[in-house]
Amino acid sequence: MKMAWCIAEAARDADRAFLRNAYTMSLMQDGRKSRLLVRFKGCDASLRTRQGILGQAKLGNMQAHDIREATLKCLTTFCSRRHGAPARNAAAPPAMLDERLLARLTQIIECFTADAASDEQLAGEMLRNINAVPLRDNYPLLSNIIVVTRDRAHAARRITKRPWQADPELNEVMRTMITSKTSITSLIQNSGVFQHWFHQNVQRVSYAVTDNKRVKDLSMAKHRFDSTSKPASRLVLLHEAVLMTAQQIMDARRGKVEARSAQHFLEYVTAERLLQLAMIADAADEAMCHVRALDRENIDNAELLQLNHDFLVRVAFLFGPQEGCFRSGHTEFMEARLRKEVIVFLNGAPISIGGPGSITATVRRCSFVFCFAF
Repeated sequence: MKMAWCIAEAARDADRAFLRNAYTMSLMQDGRKSRLLVRFKGCDASLRTRQGILGQAKLGNMQAHDIREATLKCLTTFCSRRHGAPARNAAAPPAMLDERLLARLTQIIECFTADAASDEQLAGEMLRNINAVPLRDNYPLLSNIIVVTRDRAHAARRITKRPWQADPELNEVMRTMITSKTSITSLIQNSGVFQHWFHQNVQRVSYAVTDNKRVKDLSMAKHRFDSTSKPASRLVLLHEAVLMTAQQIMDARRGKVEARSAQHFLEYVTAERLLQLAMIADAADEAMCHVRALDRENIDNAELLQLNHDFLVRVAFLFGPQEGCFRSGHTEFMEARLRKEVIVFLNGAPISIGGPGSITATVRRCSFVFCFAF
């Protein structure tokens, strides 16, 4: 513990030394699970840059004024040398605030970046506004902030959610299979029993596409914009295990809400809709690659145009005249797997999903046209 703190404090000393001579500075932050992480990036007169962690603070509330005070607390703590040293003896000097460094930073901080949450954006405006709600502690104001902006990576994550709503058919596929409260994904995600059944069924599938022993659910997290990518991928790659689990739920929970939801899923699933879901998974994968490309601290604004262009080129290849999605990824996999017939039972009657000849040229083309909405 002591060694870890010493290494971290040495890194902070290097950051402080650089920022004493910096010409401008930006703050980037994000709040999650009642914690706020604040990062910085500075630039000196010779255009040398340095980035690192300014600090981390606990948040009792996630309101704008709480975020503002937590940000300023991180700034003040950063400027206090030897703050939080472990096992200090009585004779050790206390942590001392470097008021000169703090005054310098309040003058050079010109940009504030957070995600698009209204409370975090408002906190940025309040940091530079001398007429905002008074501070509860004696923290400085960052009155020289020029720009309050949104994080690019957070904004790009919306690409994994918004395009499906552009087409009623795609939106219905997403809601029925993944996003709604009664979808098969939600059923498995929210029940330990169903997760156990799904995990057992994953071991029974006749093909290996992932580490089957570790997969226990479809990894759905509805509070995150990018959460549709992984469940869509797992639902495609492990669709036979999902169908078996839905069959078990319907048989074991007859007369209950879970059984009706599982039955609705089995009645809804067709070869064409599974093919559409596979295309959605391919589009979501490309969107996540774009998000990761934007989620870099050292990204240059001059790169944005090229990154956006490359993303559009890849999507156009997948869903444009070349129909590249049928030659790679989830779509190619699903088209191959649908050549094998899968039988499920509804009210004692067998229903066939897939099989030889199920993916006709018409089905293939209709599915492709729907997914071109992306």
